[in-house]
Amino acid sequence: MRSRTIAFLVGISLFQTLPTLPPASAAVGVLLALGATLGMLSRASHASVTLVAALSAGFAWSWGAAALRLGEGLSADLQGVDLVVVGQIVDLPRREGRRLRFRLQPERLHLPDGRSVAAPGGLRLAWYGRYPPLTPGERWRLRVRLKRPHGFMSPGGFDFERWLFREGIRATGYVRDDPRNRRLASTAWSLDRVRDETAARLAGALEGRSTTGLLQALAVGDRRGVSDRQWQVLSATGTTHLMAISGLHIGLVAGLAFLAARWLWSRCCRCTLRLPAARAAAVAALVAAALYAALAGFSVPTQRALVMTAVALAALLGGRHAAAGRTLAVALAAVLLLDPLAVLSLGFWLSFAAVAVILFASANRIGRTGRLAGWIRVQGVVTLGLTPLLLVGFGEASLSAPLVNLLAVPWVGLLVVPPLLAGTILLPVSMTLAEPLLLIAEAAMAALWWVLERSAAVGPMTAHAPLWLLLPAIPATLLLLAPRGVPGRWLASLGLLPLLLYRSPGITPGAAEVTVLDVGQGLSAVVRTARHTLVFDTGPRFSASFDAGEAVLVPFLRASGVERVDRLVLSHGDDDHVGGLDALRRVYTVGEILGSEVGDLPCNGRWQWDGVTFEFLHPISDARLGGNNDSCVLVVRAAGRSVLLTGDIEVEAERQLLQRERGKLRADVVVAPHHGSATSSSEPFIAAVAPRWVLYSTGYRNRFGFPNEEVAARYRRAGAEALDTAEAGAIRVRLDSGGRIDVTGFREVAGHYWNGP
Repeated sequence: MRSRTIAFLVGISLFQTLPTLPPASAAVGVLLALGATLGMLSRASHASVTLVAALSAGFAWSWGAAALRLGEGLSADLQGVDLVVVGQIVDLPRREGRRLRFRLQPERLHLPDGRSVAAPGGLRLAWYGRYPPLTPGERWRLRVRLKRPHGFMSPGGFDFERWLFREGIRATGYVRDDPRNRRLASTAWSLDRVRDETAARLAGALEGRSTTGLLQALAVGDRRGVSDRQWQVLSATGTTHLMAISGLHIGLVAGLAFLAARWLWSRCCRCTLRLPAARAAAVAALVAAALYAALAGFSVPTQRALVMTAVALAALLGGRHAAAGRTLAVALAAVLLLDPLAVLSLGFWLSFAAVAVILFASANRIGRTGRLAGWIRVQGVVTLGLTPLLLVGFGEASLSAPLVNLLAVPWVGLLVVPPLLAGTILLPVSMTLAEPLLLIAEAAMAALWWVLERSAAVGPMTAHAPLWLLLPAIPATLLLLAPRGVPGRWLASLGLLPLLLYRSPGITPGAAEVTVLDVGQGLSAVVRTARHTLVFDTGPRFSASFDAGEAVLVPFLRASGVERVDRLVLSHGDDDHVGGLDALRRVYTVGEILGSEVGDLPCNGRWQWDGVTFEFLHPISDARLGGNNDSCVLVVRAAGRSVLLTGDIEVEAERQLLQRERGKLRADVVVAPHHGSATSSSEPFIAAVAPRWVLYSTGYRNRFGFPNEEVAARYRRAGAEALDTAEAGAIRVRLDSGGRIDVTGFREVAGHYWNGP
């Protein structure tokens, strides 16, 4: 059972590595190859045949699920068109300042010409300005504008398109103002509505408390109230799992329900004659666990915990013993059969890996340990076992997590969750009875939070390692967790060293790497030499809690192994170029800050780093033009090749450059001035630069229409090959010390079948 389930998982996981979805004709080829393989193996052991069959079944199962979800996408010709959609509000709407974010499960789409077409899968919509209250379960008629799923694509960054695909969201968009937008029906009952109303009651009972959002997350899986600062503390201390309704909490609820039901049932003689107390308690425990998992929206950790609980309780009802390893395998198989795309979530891997390493480390042990020693050992085992996954998945692992979790896990499980759930259940019945219990839970959480905030000061272990390093790290970790009598345990260090010592590939002296990041409608570029790093602009700020610095620039620098920013250039003061400044300075030590409108020093001068020449060509202090035309212009030269970074200069600045610096403008690669606007990239300027490549830093389907079609045509006539971050993702330009140049889009090298072209 266990080996076949693992083979099924491997087949599903292998499919997720594909850059594109194979065509239907390839499916026939796979089936024929499978048949031939099974035929050859038929003379071998039965185990070999079943393992190959399980792996192939996993690949095919994942293929079918992916093809089905991709088939639910939005037609390209419906992007940016006013459409009328009828659908039901699902999940929990989230208020973000003047915007309401919500999910809609559409039924039909109505086109402007009156025709009706099949709707795509789930929609993620925003309603700006004066929006009405939305309740999960309601049906609405809305006028919307939609686009296909699209997100930033830069090394080290979050794959938003992967998350949308995993969640079944096949289009995003916003609600248009229309007097015909209206609520069609209000559902009397839905699970999400119960969660929403319960969260609102908790907020009312705990009004003004700083930990209210944390308690809502624990009670009903509602994380909307957890602030960015709180998430940072949880991440730094390795306790984010406590804010999910996890296996620990499901087990706790099931255990408490089992004890309470057995005690009550045993008080009734007639009841025990009909059904033994233990079996009645098992049924009650399963119902309680299922209800609590439902409050979390049946997330992957709760699915795993619920299935394991169900298997264990079913064994109790049947009078059998359920082996822990087999129970975990059944849970894994059930989750994969229900949703093979669950493997796209790192939470899936962490959830199952945590239980698996505990079972592995506990097997074949001789002797008993005390409860405290056992608990300490479990925390150490989980920390060691999950560290490789955390380093590869997040690029860091908390150093304080083992000690913090020794306190936090039992504290939350025993002092926070029981009074919180009891108070939550009593809220609709009596505020008088519920409030004292909720205040006990709040006080316990506040005391724990005091500890977590101080523990967050301990810096994490960082190692931005590629996925393939898990191949030696996982068996090495298992070897470390094996019993002491297993020979060769010291060899585990050899498997872990590549992961712990990994550093991003360096840059040789005389070479340079220029990366224009995918930051949407804005600009941020990073220039790296052998021992130095320059950042040119930091991208836009999108809201008070979201900017390109935190979402794109800082993750890229971390993934590149950058420890310090030697020089920061802010080409000018527009928000789409300086919006990520605060996020960069929070994380990195920044040397000199240069800029025409902001910064400590003006943009002028020429210098060398590691055999690479940097020179500012614009502006000059005695000939300022104002606005965009005072943007800093920087040329980077390495081994006879060059890249020109132009900020937002327009035609007036281009004329000035042609008069003063015509001989220095020639470049192999130019980042198009002002994102390719019609007010820049004049023909004389393009002729002087004579680029082989032109790079546009634009937002997907941006409202300005950048790059302008006439500007793009000018570059084409000049023989320049174009790449746009909106389509190519981050664009990396490598100038090597031998004079060779390579220009690559990140979507081309790292895209998967769920990513847009």
